[in-house]
Amino acid sequence: MKKLFLPFIFIVFGLQVSGQSPSNLQVFESMTGDASRFIAQNFFQGDRIPSVSLFLPGDYKVLNSAFKRNLTDNGVTVLDENTAATITLKVAAVTYSSPFTQNFLGDYYTGRTFVISGDMGTSETKFRFETTDTVKLSDVDFLENKGLPFTMSQIPGEPFWGSLTSVAIAAGATLLAVILFFTVRTN
Repeated sequence: MKKLFLPFIFIVFGLQVSGQSPSNLQVFESMTGDASRFIAQNFFQGDRIPSVSLFLPGDYKVLNSAFKRNLTDNGVTVLDENTAATITLKVAAVTYSSPFTQNFLGDYYTGRTFVISGDMGTSETKFRFETTDTVKLSDVDFLENKGLPFTMSQIPGEPFWGSLTSVAIAAGATLLAVILFFTVRTN
């Protein structure tokens, strides 16, 4: 029993568990929920059941089902015509920050910032939402949807000096270990 306990401890505590980051499209879909709550709470007050139509130009049409579902969940009726207002999605974009490491020789990470904005026909009915999270730089290609340009942005490269110093430190530590091994061995 004791023979199995030590390897078990090393396996359990040696594994690093991290959740999968949501794709850029999934983040945009969740942001339509924030926009829907905002629209329902701020632009439609009273007992009347509001009705709106959606205008999502170009590639934004892929967000149509999520937007409709979220609006309906918040008490707003979505129709195709004869509505009180039209919700227009003007901007949905993602940007990435400069890469950084969370520890000395660790993986590179980047902050991604999502923006979704639009209006309901007038300047008084504008909405804008922004959210930020951090993802591994190596995962960015998997999080973007190549068929939807608004889910993609310029991906920053790894800093040259940062990657060079990591290699230099690893090579120096290996060289130092070999020198010490043979120096102690000959004495």
